[in-house]
Amino acid sequence: MTNLQKSETVLHAKVKEILSKSGRLRVPYCEEEVTRVMHDGSQRIRSVRIESQNLTLAEVRLEAPLQGFVPDVMCIARSSRSPSQSFPLLIEVAVTHRVEAGKRALIASSDLACVEIDLTRLGTQPRRITVEQLQSAVIDDMQCKSWVFNPALARLVKLKEQEFEREDRELRAAWQCEEERQEWLDELSTERLIELLLPVLKHHWLTEGAMSVDQEYSVLPQEIAVRLTSRGFGEVDDPVLLKNEGLLHCLDDIRNRHLSKGTMSKWGGLWRLAQEPTLQKYLTLGLIALKAYPLNLGHEDFERIGDLRRKVKDSLDIEARTYARPTIHDEIIGRLFPPMRELLSKPFGTLNALQEKYEARKASERQQAAEHARIEAERMAKFRKEFQLVFAERQKELEEKEQRRQTIDALLSRERVYTWRSDIPASTIESVLQQFNIVRLIRNYVRSGMDVEALLRNAWESRARGHSFRLWLIEQPVKGTTKAKMVLEVLRAAGMI
Repeated sequence: MTNLQKSETVLHAKVKEILSKSGRLRVPYCEEEVTRVMHDGSQRIRSVRIESQNLTLAEVRLEAPLQGFVPDVMCIARSSRSPSQSFPLLIEVAVTHRVEAGKRALIASSDLACVEIDLTRLGTQPRRITVEQLQSAVIDDMQCKSWVFNPALARLVKLKEQEFEREDRELRAAWQCEEERQEWLDELSTERLIELLLPVLKHHWLTEGAMSVDQEYSVLPQEIAVRLTSRGFGEVDDPVLLKNEGLLHCLDDIRNRHLSKGTMSKWGGLWRLAQEPTLQKYLTLGLIALKAYPLNLGHEDFERIGDLRRKVKDSLDIEARTYARPTIHDEIIGRLFPPMRELLSKPFGTLNALQEKYEARKASERQQAAEHARIEAERMAKFRKEFQLVFAERQKELEEKEQRRQTIDALLSRERVYTWRSDIPASTIESVLQQFNIVRLIRNYVRSGMDVEALLRNAWESRARGHSFRLWLIEQPVKGTTKAKMVLEVLRAAGMI
């Protein structure tokens, strides 16, 4: 043998000797994870574990042959946890080679406990160790030990697997039962679902649980509501409709008071609809229910309900939405409370009616605004047309005035007349008008349409006030050079120019 083989053989033999003489052994914990995918697709994961313990060894035998293999050490062990119970224990000592897979399978098939001591994990740097150190490591150190197979752990694993199997069977049975229940629910007629809704709801309000129907299956109100919704009834699964002290609870309270000939207390369903913010939009349903199921009302309650009706009407009249009712639940309510069905068909108090009223008002306002805009547009068009006419006339006047100015300026330039004559022989306009030549001009120019007297009086006054002769002449309503010359002739005759 090589020196390495000799040292390994000696070490191997020494460990066996220590085990045979010590009479005890400390072994580590062993643990295994048990998993299973259940019928519903979920995964169960549990760990089973046997803690570390001190073993008492007896009947230690070395190299005792077993069927198919020879263990290094075989003995009878007793645990400090259960001294009254003993079990066979195999101990394998690994110097260079660990227990291979084939041998592990043989040990497991024999259902014998087996611990492996791995001397390569002692961690001695110079690969030298004293007998005392080796004995302490083999007996007490758990870092170099591991379980090849532990029957107790295998039994725990099997028990856990059996537990998972039972859970899975129960789950599969519950799953199958639930499938049958869902199928039964799906096959119920719409009429039957409607018939069951309120009784199941009442049971749920009292117990918060499902109600057994026809001694077959338990049903929750939400399951009925979902199916009614899928069959065309609007949002029957709405929590506001189904909850305790919700809409159906309030309507059922009014009907029950009618059937029992009761009175309306301040805690009744109608007052809850009036006061609860999430229910106020359904208050008209409470008032409809009160008509369908009349109550034995005292004077005070009668007055309060009258005030409530007026409050709702006033609110709707100003198009407030506080009490405007969505009609989405009207159909199912009409089926649950038949006396209310005819009243529910009337549009008053509904959100749709309020919306139509709002849209009609807006349409009227838009029509009025359009008519006002049309009238205003016509007025503005007329104004613009009139303005354009006035502007055109004014422009024409300006052009005529400019043309007249140019004509007058040209005439004055030819006639060499530029201003009033300052030394007028006559002292007054009256003396001027009495002159022979002026009288003759007055008479001669009548046929031409010129009022000579008025012209002279205006000229005399303008000259007296210091007005410009040129501007005065331009302002005169004369057209053409001929008329202008006639004016100059009159002024010359009067001695004013």
